[in-house]
Amino acid sequence: MIRYVLPTDTELRITDSVAVDLFHYRQSASNVLESGGILLGSCYPDYLLIDSISIPGFGDKQGRSFFHRSKTRAQTLINHAFYKSDGRRIYIGEWHTHEEVTPTPSYTDRMELRLAFKRSKLHFDFLIAIIVGNSDRIEDSWVGYQDSNDLVECHRLPNVFEHITLVND
Repeated sequence: MIRYVLPTDTELRITDSVAVDLFHYRQSASNVLESGGILLGSCYPDYLLIDSISIPGFGDKQGRSFFHRSKTRAQTLINHAFYKSDGRRIYIGEWHTHEEVTPTPSYTDRMELRLAFKRSKLHFDFLIAIIVGNSDRIEDSWVGYQDSNDLVECHRLPNVFEHITLVND
């Protein structure tokens, strides 16, 4: 489990299986296209849990430096997760990759996240954003919190088991 603290002092938890999935899509070579999708999970009194992601699929558009997800496909996945869980699993945010070791949000990323936040009908007043770099450590990803004011980087909390060993396919 990878853990971060949000600006609200709420803990964000990302499951190991999500970390493995995100790591799989990193742009590890110059011919690998940017990938992305949505973050799904649950909100608890003491923490927010990301337990699954969507992966690139039908209707998504990918290039070396861009990813545009299909809104229709994403909404279908969100609805399915929501109804299958009796409303417990919800849309939490967005993820995508960058071809850099230490990723940071671009101007375009910031504008798109702000727009996604304004258009979303969430159960809470923020979105989570994850940008996966091409580092060999998933922990080097950028994790942010978008609210009505700004996009702020979240700080990683130390884990009991500090490093996750991920196998590269």
